[in-house]
Amino acid sequence: MREALYQAGDDLSKSRPIDHFVVFTTPERIDAFAAKMRGFGFQVEDPTSDPDTNTISLQLIRNDSPNHIDQLTYDLKVLAADFGATYDGWASIVVK
Repeated sequence: MREALYQAGDDLSKSRPIDHFVVFTTPERIDAFAAKMRGFGFQVEDPTSDPDTNTISLQLIRNDSPNHIDQLTYDLKVLAADFGATYDGWASIVVK
């Protein structure tokens, strides 16, 4: 993702809303995970279900810089796993 932003002329040092995605296979721990993420300053969108894959996706949004995304994504992978979920990546708009 960061390489795609760079190729598009993005100024990777600028903070902007970054969307993160976490996927659950059961709904039991979503509320607890969402509350923890709010405590870390994330806006948490309503969960969305995918009946084709029997999964539930949760979108997290927070202002960050893509230059400093590696540690954050690692932490989110670990936290997601602690709640029985899988971190599914991040996305951002191009900022010049």
